[in-house]
Amino acid sequence: MTARSGARPTLRPVARADASGVVACLGDLEVARNLVRVPVPYTLEHANEWLDRVEADAGERNQTLAIDAGGFCGVVNIVAGEDGPLLSYFLLRSHWGRGIMGEAVDAAIKLYFDTRPGDRILSAILEGNVASLKLQKRIGFVQTGSSMLYCHPREREVKSIATELSRSDYEKRAP
Repeated sequence: MTARSGARPTLRPVARADASGVVACLGDLEVARNLVRVPVPYTLEHANEWLDRVEADAGERNQTLAIDAGGFCGVVNIVAGEDGPLLSYFLLRSHWGRGIMGEAVDAAIKLYFDTRPGDRILSAILEGNVASLKLQKRIGFVQTGSSMLYCHPREREVKSIATELSRSDYEKRAP
């Protein structure tokens, strides 16, 4: 994985030492507003509770990876959901626009498909998150529907755009 500028991003397992970085990301309302269940304000206690769940749920069906670009800067998460594996991600706002998230998501999806069974990955993008929609389209996700969800950081219902990436479509992409 390479970024357009700055330190080369790598993926690694999320660790306890990342708690303050998670707070830096999700404590920023501009980041949190694109996620449904993030408490506001986001505290170190919230981060530690989330890390406890990540540890407890680690296994064959879940992949939670820290993005490191000269230090922790975000997370790419693919976890078991009711209808299939669910992709989510967040990145420090200071790292937006550098190509880091696109590279991290692509690498995480490749790792997931290379090491786990299953023929698709699901995701959802909240209305107004143009960058995520563009990123997912570039990787090969297609829109499959929409619904209204209550977004805690926005304190209101927001349109959620459901997306899906099939293993076969991902593998057909040009390298």
